[in-house]
This record gives sequence, structure tokens and C-alpha cells, in this order.
Amino acid sequence: MAERYDERGGRTSSRATAAANAIFHRDSFQMEIPYLDLVQLYFGARLEGLDFDDPGAANHINEWVREATEDRIDQIVEPPIDPNTVAFLVNAIYFKGDWANQFDPDDTYTGSFWVDGVEVPGVRYMTQLDTLPLEETPPGRPSIFRTVAAHGR
Repeated sequence: MAERYDERGGRTSSRATAAANAIFHRDSFQMEIPYLDLVQLYFGARLEGLDFDDPGAANHINEWVREATEDRIDQIVEPPIDPNTVAFLVNAIYFKGDWANQFDPDDTYTGSFWVDGVEVPGVRYMTQLDTLPLEETPPGRPSIFRTVAAHGR
């Protein structure tokens, strides 16, 4: 995925991929400037302080997520926002296309997923056992496995 971001705050897209990154923080909480600079530089994240006590704050975040993911994710924050919450670090990645190495439908299994300590049963998981090259990254950056979509994209 190309590391290009637009004015919408951390969204990059092509025919097959889209990514959205943001930090929404309680406006009374002081974020460290060096940290904010890094998340903007490396992730192109949108940074926004909000009054989390405002009933519309959760809807504002959800609207950004909905727009940034082209309506693929409707809600990520449920109102009202807990008074102990100081920030939401939001990352969403969408991929639609053919993988160079297709997932075998027979290797898909059903299991549970956990959201805020609540079990969501019946989630389908795609699996694939393969050897993937490890992308070299600068010290302090996360390691990345490289996989490609069909046609090298």
C-alpha cells in the first residue's frame, strides 16, 4: 500500500485498498507534541481534540470512520463515551481484490471474536500457512510481513 495521505486525515486508496488512521482525544487531555508529530509522519493520522462529554462526539467519530472507510464500517464508538476515556486510536484497513496466493475456502473456520470483553460467536476466519518475507524497517518501527495482491499490487 502506498504511503500517501490526503487532506481527509490519513486515508490512502487505490482500486483495491483503503486505510484510515486517526487519533481523537479528549480536548482537555494534552497530547505530547513529539508523539503527535510521529503519528502524523508515519501514519498520516488525523488528529482531533473533542469534548467527549458532548453527546455528539461519538457520532462525529463514527461519521469520520464511515466516510474514511467508504461506508464499510458504520460505528466504532458507542455513545456515551466513558468519562475515563482519554483517546481513541483508530486504524482501519480495507482490501478488496485477488491475492497472489488465494485463500482456500476449506481452511476457513468459525470461531469467536472478543469486543470490549464480550464474545461475538460465529466469526469466520480465513487462514493460510505460508512463508512470507519480512520487510526491513527502521529501528523502533513495527516489523511488516509482505504479501501481495494478484498482479503485484
